[in-house]
Amino acid sequence: SGLTHNEVIAAMNGNILGAATLTGHYTRSDFTLTSPVFREGRNIPVNFTCDGDDISPTLSWSGWPAGTTSFALTVEDHEAVIQDDGSFFPWTHWIVYNMPVTMTGLGQDIPHEASYSGYQQTLNSWGINEFPHSSNGIGYGGMCPLPGDWRRHNYPFTLYALDRMIPVRDDMTYDELLTAIRGSKLDTAVLNGHYTRDPSLAPATTPAELPTAEGPALGARSGGSCVGVGASFVGMALLGFAGWFGSF
Repeated sequence: SGLTHNEVIAAMNGNILGAATLTGHYTRSDFTLTSPVFREGRNIPVNFTCDGDDISPTLSWSGWPAGTTSFALTVEDHEAVIQDDGSFFPWTHWIVYNMPVTMTGLGQDIPHEASYSGYQQTLNSWGINEFPHSSNGIGYGGMCPLPGDWRRHNYPFTLYALDRMIPVRDDMTYDELLTAIRGSKLDTAVLNGHYTRDPSLAPATTPAELPTAEGPALGARSGGSCVGVGASFVGMALLGFAGWFGSF
């Protein structure tokens, strides 16, 4: 059978082992990223968004290639806002890096700390742009479309298997992380989740459809809570798109 959409994108980026060209020999990767709370292409439950408790979901991974030293994770909405010229403005929801190869996952509700349990988190877009947020701009910030945006947004959770640790920077941005890991990526695993405030566009997520929570031992967990942040986006809308983008 042919390559999936994600495999084509990964091959174009040179992220899959053995995928030298799209037309040449292809070796399927065993590197996978999963979550017990949503499946590939399904809706992310409201508890993990600004309309709920805004906590990070549990993730687990397996099948990383030999030579892996660390993992990095990004969650980015590449089409967060449609600008006047028709282009998209992206939004970074989470960056985690320098997770050691001994880790096989992240537990639910990771604290908003730059250095936690042996790995690093850096700025999300709220922190980069100094917008008020319950995360204080560090770590996970949940899905949060602007008021009046009824589109179905795609949120790729992208896990990179790397052959080294990354120099620590508390203010590292999404683009800077991608630059830092260039040449060090051994493989990439992607889990796509969706979120929309339009119930007619949101695919149902039932417990019967979800993978079980059983599996490899997970990384650090936290039982803390996080306050929803819909009000911050309401404030942005009241300021107007022009004023919001002008403040970047």
